[in-house]
Amino acid sequence: MSENKIKILIVSVGSLVGQNILDALEFSECYRRNLVRINGTNSLALTANNFRCDECYLVPPTVSDEYPKIMKEIIRKTRPDLILSARDADTFALKKLKLEDDTLPGQLPYGSLNSVNYALDKWESNLFCKKYQLPFADSFIREEPNDIDALAKFIKRTGYPIVAKPIKGFASKGVFFIRSWEEAIQFYERSEYMLQEYLGKADDVNAYLSTLNGPKPLFTETPGCRIIRVIYQSAQMETSVKSLF
Repeated sequence: MSENKIKILIVSVGSLVGQNILDALEFSECYRRNLVRINGTNSLALTANNFRCDECYLVPPTVSDEYPKIMKEIIRKTRPDLILSARDADTFALKKLKLEDDTLPGQLPYGSLNSVNYALDKWESNLFCKKYQLPFADSFIREEPNDIDALAKFIKRTGYPIVAKPIKGFASKGVFFIRSWEEAIQFYERSEYMLQEYLGKADDVNAYLSTLNGPKPLFTETPGCRIIRVIYQSAQMETSVKSLF
């Protein structure tokens, strides 16, 4: 009976994480989708995952002023047993909502707000791991206005390539391989970025990167990484998609 089903609210269900949750529930070898009622939220109306939910709500972007009020209304209406956020930004926003109003139903599988921040901020992740002697990639940010010597010492320790990442980025967006001092300086001057050692085999990735100095392939895959990256002009792709509707 439907009233006995576990009620799950998946926030930003259109993301890859949302898809993975749905796929896990619908996996043929251990099908469990019939045991749960899935409510979802998304800021995009035509995302395919929306239509795999029992009910889905269109919401404004997480950073908007209207988001907290609308999300509280949805949580009260759907009364979930479990709330799963499928994007990093939602994790922090939902934890804040629950702390501000402990009458909101639904369990969040997170720790404290500090622990959420450690996960969302890569430099905080680095400091946390150092504090508790956990393994973490050697990392660097500019802590002083003229910290060039510290940057040079970092690169001497790690060697090239190194990786430049947005400190609060996600989904590998804005991540770059750095192969020279000139490239390192570019990101050293950007306060929203941090540098990290590359943990793979440098020879493999350097051979791959050398192929990108010429014509760019449509499909590329970083050695040792299963994520396939599609290179395209986003504006052209958006225009093509819109023309289908």
